[in-house]
Amino acid sequence: IALDEIAYAEKLKHEFFVKTSGVFKTMRGSDIVSIDGNLLALEADEFLTPEEKKHLWYSLKQHLVVLRAHGHLGMCSHPDYRNKDLALHVKFARLHGYHGHLAWSWLMGLGLKVAYLMNDEETATKQKVLIDRLLHRDGEVLEIYCPEDGWKGWESWLVRSERPFAWGSGYLVEALSLTKQFR
Repeated sequence: IALDEIAYAEKLKHEFFVKTSGVFKTMRGSDIVSIDGNLLALEADEFLTPEEKKHLWYSLKQHLVVLRAHGHLGMCSHPDYRNKDLALHVKFARLHGYHGHLAWSWLMGLGLKVAYLMNDEETATKQKVLIDRLLHRDGEVLEIYCPEDGWKGWESWLVRSERPFAWGSGYLVEALSLTKQFR
């Protein structure tokens, strides 16, 4: 890594890492923690040391962004974005939890991949069992799921979870191919 990349990585850690929770927050001036930023930090080879990755992985699994989804990886963020921070079209479609308590299929795949990379067979198996169950139930990959409602595909009177969803499918195929040996 070039010196500038190291300095930038350290700046990101300083700006977004929250020592009290042990995870990265989403943006300056907010207490929102997104799972994507944390999973991507764990997936990257250049960003964290092995010891930092272990600490982040442990802390992430203890955070409400995972616990609120019954210990599964995929729920977008916690807490949900405040109503005043949501775009008008999101409010109109009643998609308040889109960037919050709903789980995205691509994040579920990334979560499975990172569990594998972290050599966490228990979490990877749990994640894979959920993904297998949803794929068998729905016969396709949905864009977003509602963990609090039996992992059903999200829908409102105006919008429903895209299906089949290529972006999520791609992440799930990659993760499932990596984790063949788990269950």
